[in-house]
Amino acid sequence: MNVRIVFWTLTVAVMIFIVAFNARSQFKSAQNNQKEQTIENAYVKITAPELENKTLNEKSLKESLGENAEKVSVYGVFARKTEYSVIYVKYGADFNLSDLCDKVISVFSAFDLQAQTNTDSNKMTVSGTFKRNNFTYGVEAALYKRGKNSWQALTVFQMSEENLKTARDFIDSIIIDPLGKLPDADAEPAK
Repeated sequence: MNVRIVFWTLTVAVMIFIVAFNARSQFKSAQNNQKEQTIENAYVKITAPELENKTLNEKSLKESLGENAEKVSVYGVFARKTEYSVIYVKYGADFNLSDLCDKVISVFSAFDLQAQTNTDSNKMTVSGTFKRNNFTYGVEAALYKRGKNSWQALTVFQMSEENLKTARDFIDSIIIDPLGKLPDADAEPAK
């Protein structure tokens, strides 16, 4: 058999595998429907595609926070061209929610995020857009504080009315400590 024929046969086989794998991944992502779920390690109940524990992100976030963080839980998923994330951090000392919000917004500073923030006692919301590669993306986020505990729910999506509604539904679905198991339950409740 000619070496050239073997080479092209293997090349075509590899390309078919790559295309099939990408198609399977996109199909799997498209099937990831919204569902109500309680994440006990993050003390939160939320409606979103099934969120997965992101242990590598937990480790790097805990390292970056150092002694300030007693516990870190990170969950997320990319579904239907939308990124969903939930981050829970129990700090060792009190923290400022506005500073935390500024840090979330600064993540998008390279993209010139046009954001609006709203504050409601122990909750802040962020809503904004940015452009990248001639596409407009939306960002919806909610940050919560209860005692030394913080929650960040964030979604990034390609801008459309449908995607904006889905993102806002995700943010609005959050219930903090639905099972009443938060270690410092004496702190003021938040929703």
